[in-house]
Amino acid sequence: MGKIPVGALEFVRFNDVQEPLLLKKLLKLELAFKHAEYKNAPDLAYRFTDLKLYRAQLQRILSSSLYFLEIETNIGIIYKIGVTTRPVLKRVAEVKIDLLAHYSSVAIRVLGTWEHRGNVELYFKHRYQGFNYPIGSLTEYYKFNAEDTEMVLRDLQQMQPKILSQDEKNILEENSSWEQIAV
Repeated sequence: MGKIPVGALEFVRFNDVQEPLLLKKLLKLELAFKHAEYKNAPDLAYRFTDLKLYRAQLQRILSSSLYFLEIETNIGIIYKIGVTTRPVLKRVAEVKIDLLAHYSSVAIRVLGTWEHRGNVELYFKHRYQGFNYPIGSLTEYYKFNAEDTEMVLRDLQQMQPKILSQDEKNILEENSSWEQIAV
């Protein structure tokens, strides 16, 4: 198995860099929409659609919880990273059903969950791609040794709980003045 890449950003640093960029893009799209609205520009409908689509993407990210699972099977231990908008225990039950098609026994332990962190999953997959352990068509599984597991968990646990800004709360609640004006 590969080693964790030296110099890769920790998740806490990744969030420090990425989250402001997500909100900056939202602001840019909001301003473009407001400008088009003020000028009654011919591309007003496109600007509104771009803004609605981006807000929907952000809503998906913010409404998702990242989870990290340890799975003991009859032939060894594997790990799963994923995101869900549903209760994590409901997702765990589905994971167990998926894995019972490949293993005779499956016991799952939730190692951690992080609310509003749907943006981290793809970064995790990239950061730990050398440990990826596909099972048939299932791709979010990993094989770590004990030392690497501790490092991954420590890295994930360094993420502070996500405190939503007012803009993010509005996105989650789909409560915004621009939408009411545009409708």
